[in-house]
Amino acid sequence: MAVPFDAEEFWEDLLDFIEDGRVIPVAGPELLLVKEGEEQVPLYRVVAERLLSKYGLSASALADGQVLREHHELNDAVCVLARAGRRIKDLYRPVNDILARVLAERTVDTEPLRQLAAIRHFDLFATATPDDLLARTIDAVRFDGPETDRRDHLCAQAADRPASGSP
Repeated sequence: MAVPFDAEEFWEDLLDFIEDGRVIPVAGPELLLVKEGEEQVPLYRVVAERLLSKYGLSASALADGQVLREHHELNDAVCVLARAGRRIKDLYRPVNDILARVLAERTVDTEPLRQLAAIRHFDLFATATPDDLLARTIDAVRFDGPETDRRDHLCAQAADRPASGSP
């Protein structure tokens, strides 16, 4: 017999775990939006579309019915380019350059990151994006300048060949 889910108990447990320092928040691309016209769009959708455009592709005209999935846009764009014969390691610089240009041109809505940074029980954060927006936001919310101890970790593909799936 299945035990019914008790949302109140879940939240009580989660809040206790946070107070005990047993929760590490992970910020992903879904928290990062930029203004495009009158609407907010995912930052990494803009980066993915520009990356595809750089190599003569369009997100709306991908082959075989492929689409850029919500919150997986950059991964999907890199996979499309890898299947087209591009080496993944050769895409790091273009992605970095495009990201830097987009961040210089547009304002990222950092309110979700600001809310996360304001939770003082969190003293360790992880991000699943290749930008430094979370660290800069923590510095802005908690400190009077850069004080966040940043540790970068990069997963690399061992073989020098295009990936068949995710990079």
